[in-house]
Amino acid sequence: HHEIKLEIGSFSYVDKSLDSTYYSDYYYSTSTYDSLHYTDLRNRGGIVLPYLENGGSFRKNFSATAMLEHQSFSYSQRSDTSWQNISVLGNIATRPDSSRLHFNLDGQYVLSGHDETSYSVELKIHSPLYSFGELSASVHTDFHETPLINTIYDSNHILWKNTFDKEKVSSLNVSYSLPNWKLKLEASVFNLNNYVYMNRFARPQQASSAIQVTQFALSKNFELRNFHFDNLIYFQSTTDAARLPLPDLASTNALYYQGFLFKKAMLAQLGFDMHYNSSYYADAFMPATGSFYLQKIKKTGGYPVINFFFNMKIKTARLFIKFENLGNGLISDSYTYTPQYPQPGRVIKFGVDWRFLDQ
Repeated sequence: HHEIKLEIGSFSYVDKSLDSTYYSDYYYSTSTYDSLHYTDLRNRGGIVLPYLENGGSFRKNFSATAMLEHQSFSYSQRSDTSWQNISVLGNIATRPDSSRLHFNLDGQYVLSGHDETSYSVELKIHSPLYSFGELSASVHTDFHETPLINTIYDSNHILWKNTFDKEKVSSLNVSYSLPNWKLKLEASVFNLNNYVYMNRFARPQQASSAIQVTQFALSKNFELRNFHFDNLIYFQSTTDAARLPLPDLASTNALYYQGFLFKKAMLAQLGFDMHYNSSYYADAFMPATGSFYLQKIKKTGGYPVINFFFNMKIKTARLFIKFENLGNGLISDSYTYTPQYPQPGRVIKFGVDWRFLDQ
């Protein structure tokens, strides 16, 4: 197996106005035209052993992958920088089968280069589907360099060059599902060490202590003939809300009718959905860097966004119409996900997705 991946990106920021109340620093000129460009080229090759229906016991029930990857990365802002990475990647998995235990193990290790000794390992395990439900668990560890934007930035208003320790993110997820009852319970714990965040001055900073996030999720869908009531609720907490603020509660709910109409020529959905999260100090946005940073001035959230939708499918064509934010002016005059960026009021959206198939 061999594959090549090339990613090219750029970001530009232009501001010709002289606004001393918005910018605290001018490093190069009174008018701003900042830009950055990057190129990420990756060559990956190795051996892939897929499942074989007519193979022996191992080849029929196991798949395996072994890869070697070379990465060439270049970055240009006011100065140029580039680096190389050589990594090994591997995967071994059992065939997904609801009648027995199966697992998937993924791993990557950087042998040499800019990210030397960085690694990522993830193990997922699923139990058989018993009469009382199904259990699954996953463990993930990621030890990596902080993103480039946190170490190098050279623009007219923002300038830094930092050296941070590698970040380590570990997580444990356990879930229980009962498909016949359309019920799923999930618990997750995330540990973040050497976490790098954007502080209140929109500058990167590394946390001096570990941060732990605990999350519980409940999914329960109800059905009565053609009527559906779908629910997904998250409860979460963080040990350091000052550096990693999160809403305590988030919820997505939908109540709708689904069924065939016109002698089963059209499949239709008609109903309401709602999205809600409790209020918290959501990150603000810094347009000069295109990144989000901490703020302690204004809370967002605490506002249920209620939408009405009508979806229909006729053969290969799908049509939809949606009335968003029905509560505008009734619950509140406006709401925001990001401070100082109000969302629109009532909005009507519609569209068509028509796939032409040659069979």
